[in-house]
Amino acid sequence: MTGTTLVRHFVDYIPPNEHNLNVTTPNDIGRLLYGIERGAHEGINTIARAVSCRAMVNVLLGQQFREMIPAGISRRVPIANKTGDVDGVRNDAAIIDPFGESPYVLVVLSRDLADEADGESGIAAIARRVDAVLGKP
Repeated sequence: MTGTTLVRHFVDYIPPNEHNLNVTTPNDIGRLLYGIERGAHEGINTIARAVSCRAMVNVLLGQQFREMIPAGISRRVPIANKTGDVDGVRNDAAIIDPFGESPYVLVVLSRDLADEADGESGIAAIARRVDAVLGKP
């Protein structure tokens, strides 16, 4: 995860002049979720042991915030996702249908949002468009 820096592990408030303490890239998060999905789905050791990957997917399946990527997926499939937000930021990363025949990873990060609700609906719209292409059997 070469594009990721974690300085503050719990960011509920961003101090002035310290807005870039924690950063990541869609590629870093996508590769992480791909490794987790592959380990869980194929039962092989990837970024962690297969049993740990399956446990991570199960934790992600329990996500209660469903307003972004899951809101854009109209198919009835499991969605293992992790959201993140602070003022002006809405992010979501998901494994769509992690144990199905054609799972895929989607990561959408945002910043500098004047209206966080627009960010959430925008991420749902992106998920809808992506799933229209990738979610076909």
